[in-house]
Order: sequence, then C-alpha cells, then structure tokens
Amino acid sequence: MKRKVKIGVIGCSKIAQRLILPTIHESLHYELIIVGSSDSNKCNLISDKYNCQCGSYVDVLNNRDVEAVYVSLPNSLHYYWGKEVLKNGKHLFLEKPFTTKIEETIELLNLAKLNNVIAKETISYLYSPVLTQIKNLVRKEIGSIKLITANFGIPELDSKDIRYSKELGGGAILDMLIYPLTFALDYMGEIEEVSSKIKFHNKYKIDTEGYIHINNQEINAYLNFGIGLSYNNSITIWGETGILSASRIFSRPKDFENKIQIEKNGLLEYVDVPKGNQYSAMLDNFYELISNKNTEIDEDIIKRNRFITNIYNKSYSDSSYRE
Repeated sequence: MKRKVKIGVIGCSKIAQRLILPTIHESLHYELIIVGSSDSNKCNLISDKYNCQCGSYVDVLNNRDVEAVYVSLPNSLHYYWGKEVLKNGKHLFLEKPFTTKIEETIELLNLAKLNNVIAKETISYLYSPVLTQIKNLVRKEIGSIKLITANFGIPELDSKDIRYSKELGGGAILDMLIYPLTFALDYMGEIEEVSSKIKFHNKYKIDTEGYIHINNQEINAYLNFGIGLSYNNSITIWGETGILSASRIFSRPKDFENKIQIEKNGLLEYVDVPKGNQYSAMLDNFYELISNKNTEIDEDIIKRNRFITNIYNKSYSDSSYRE
C-alpha cells in the first residue's frame, strides 16, 4: 500500500464540513493533520470529531508534517491563500473557482510548476460515474452532437450568504457558471461566445442569473445558471440520431438513483447510472497526481477561468450584457 499523504485544511466551509472532511477521514490515501479556521469554536468541534489539530490558517502553512492543503474559503481569498500554500512548498487543492481573475490563476499555476508541487481545482462532478455513462451513451446512441443545454439554478439564499457579497467574490458567475461551462467544454473544445445576458440583484448589486450562448464550428450550447430560481440541475444533448437528457449532474449524492433518458424518434429508453462517490474519486485523483509527481499545468483550469473572467468583467463594465 502506498503511504498516506498528510493533508491540512484551510477554511471550514459548509462543503468542507459536509463532504470533503468526511471523505478525507474515510480515505485510505490521506491523513488529516490540522484544520485552520477563523472560527475557534467550529475548529475545535472539527478537531474533536476527526482527532486532528486545530489552529489558524498560518498554523496550517507552518506545520511541517503537512504536504498538501485543501483551501475552502470565500472566492476573493482563493488567490492569496492559494499563493501562500504554494510558497510554502505544499500541494494545493483549491475550491472552485480557482481564482476570480485569469491573471491570478496563471500566476498560481506557474508558481506551482516552479515549486514542483501540484495545483488543482476542486470540481467534484467531473469525477462522477454519471459523466462516464453519458459519454458512452453519446458515442453509441446520440450521433454527432448539434446542441447542448446545461442548467444549474438554485433557490434564493439566506441574506447573509457570502454568495450575495461582491467583496467576497459572490455572484452566480463566479459560483455557478463553472458547472454548465465545464460540461459543454468537455464536448466542444475551443469555443466562442455568441451572446450573454446577465441579470443583477437590485438589493445586493451582484449578478444572480446568467444565460450564455456559445458555439464552435459544429455545436451550439446554452449555459443557464442562477440564484433565486427553481432548482434545476440538468443537461440535454441533441444529436443527429437521438436526444439524451439527465438530471442531478452537477451535485449528485453518492446513493442517488435516477436514470438517463434517451429519446429516438419519439421512443423513450431509460438507462441506469452506477452509484459512486464523486468526492472520493476526486480526492483519489489528487492523490495519484501527488504520488506520480505530475506537476504539469492543467490547461483546462486556464481555459475555463479565462472564459469566466471575461464574462464577469464584461457584465460588470458593459451595461449591454445586463438585463
């Protein structure tokens, strides 16, 4: 058995507590050394639960046993603390979005390469068995793809939620666009933006809805996302010989059961999806990168972050992108 990677955590977000920390604890590949938090009560509770050390963000960085750090902080803090992790020679597992600016993303990835460590962005659904199943069905049943529609919307949040804070990197573009975008990019490769419409919240002065049309020479895609909507977590792929539809793509509990729908000439077929823990698979992938010392820059991180940065900048500076 390969040795365990000793990991620290900076930030005790909801996703860290609910999904990442339990997965690290259950993994055969990691040993949780220390959790750093600005909330000492929360940190002590986690320390007691997982039998690890509790401290500040700096304590995680200074811990000589820690080889890798998972960072789960508000978006606006990703660049600073991600850079601190890399400067200390530790592997970086950074929550999405990697940073809020493409220039910062490229700087961090180059710094990781320079220091001979891994830098990855956590997008757990990319490791879900449903994606593998969809790719197989597209190849066998759908034919040449003509249109992709990808939707991710959630209901209104509590008024104190950080996603309503522009200063903390809130808004739907930075928090949600990455899901439908990465799905479309997987099939489209190089893309062009055709049109965008971003809606802003009158009270919070941040973007809360987005509707984006992209294409390449063969495929058109519509990316729809937002906060304050009826819950929607679905994709549709329309090809020459069939239409594939599926739900719960981007956020899928490990025991969730539903089927992928295939429609051909009005006839419907439903295909089972294997169960799987996407968070465990994501952490396993990070472990393999560390074990194999694979420090090559992930160009996909740059591609999606550049697109998101462009949409964000235009929507906040050009009123024609707003509604």
